Amino acid sequence: MANPVSKIGKRFSPARLISRRRGKQIIKDFSDKNGFVYFGRVYQGGIDRRIVRGLTVSNKHFDHHYCVGTYEGYDISFVERSDTLLHTGSKAKKSHQWHILSFDLLVAKDLPHIFVGMHTHSESFYLQLFTKYPHLRAINLSSSGTHKAEFLNKYRVYAKPGRAVEVESILNPLVTEMVSKHFGSLAIEIEGSLLYVYSENITLSEQLLDAMLKNGRWLADHIDRQADETSSYEP
Repeated sequence: MANPVSKIGKRFSPARLISRRRGKQIIKDFSDKNGFVYFGRVYQGGIDRRIVRGLTVSNKHFDHHYCVGTYEGYDISFVERSDTLLHTGSKAKKSHQWHILSFDLLVAKDLPHIFVGMHTHSESFYLQLFTKYPHLRAINLSSSGTHKAEFLNKYRVYAKPGRAVEVESILNPLVTEMVSKHFGSLAIEIEGSLLYVYSENITLSEQLLDAMLKNGRWLADHIDRQADETSSYEP
């Protein structure tokens, strides 16, 4: 059994504290640069701020560096979230951290629940996905024969099988090509009228946050344009 004093020592070690201060400054600079409002820590159950939901939400997570704002017409929320997750095949638990950007879509509503992530995402990440959303199944986008191997070999797509046609419409070959070229290790979740962009990257940087924001905004705009075109053809 781990020594509680040892755990506290690691938590408040000089290197850990320096890393936290650096991360906070990077996020505050990112917030200021884009005209967002920085709130800091979010306490669950608070009524004045909306909790960023999605795959990683739980009754025991901790949210830090909460920011809100508008970017090129989209209302966005940002948070650094930490939680303790159970590892596959063992009873061991380990601290996990994500940086999350959510986009409120303007046109698209009632979208199918979709998750797109790399094959190399942590086992605990996928365990949480399947535990929370057992209805999600792997969707084979290669059935259309038009998606590039660069995407198919790198990413997994999960959704409800009954909405596979809608998923293929949203994740068309243009989107999957852009994701494989520009999203890197970022994960994507789409649900209802919200888009989430996740990073599991341990090393935080201004470049990473910029990539999350710009790529997320591009995808949000694509989804909205597609929804607008689809609705215009409906009788």
